[in-house]
Amino acid sequence: MNSMSLDHQDALQELMNVAMGRAARELAILLGLPVTLSIPSVRRATDAELLAIQQAHSDSYFVRQPFDGDAVGEVISVLSRSGCIDVARLLRGEDQAPDDLSEALLASAGILSGASLQGFLQSLSIDTTLGSPLLVDPSTEPAWLTHDWGLALLIEIAFEVQNLAFTSKTLICMADEGLERVLHQVDELLQA
Repeated sequence: MNSMSLDHQDALQELMNVAMGRAARELAILLGLPVTLSIPSVRRATDAELLAIQQAHSDSYFVRQPFDGDAVGEVISVLSRSGCIDVARLLRGEDQAPDDLSEALLASAGILSGASLQGFLQSLSIDTTLGSPLLVDPSTEPAWLTHDWGLALLIEIAFEVQNLAFTSKTLICMADEGLERVLHQVDELLQA
């Protein structure tokens, strides 16, 4: 397995920052409110570390979306319960809260996480296909352990919708084979 150097981390962080910036801008346009994002964190994580993240956000909604192709993994959105109804209302363009919050949660996750992942991997010329998003209850199902990651690439970024109490965190978990391809493509970019 390739090791991830500081140059790899910096390049991955910058590529993800660009992709997430586009997604945040798209959400801001849809909501009519500014959306800010954190600097992406890129690191390797064990299954135990991923489980600890899940447990730390047990009061949040989780949406997971698998991807496969040249890279295999899952993109997970951790959505705060506070502010979700306001986001759902704004996404639908309605004054009242929606009857079905899950639709808005899946839409928000698709914009923030799905679009970010696609932009990130496309910038590296890595072809993937996103599966259908799934709303997950962290109290009954482990959100990350469906692939038995062992050691995964974890890219973590937080979004905050200003004037609302809504925050979202995007986690991208990638299996080792995909990481090999990602690091190879980053090496190509760094040598260009």
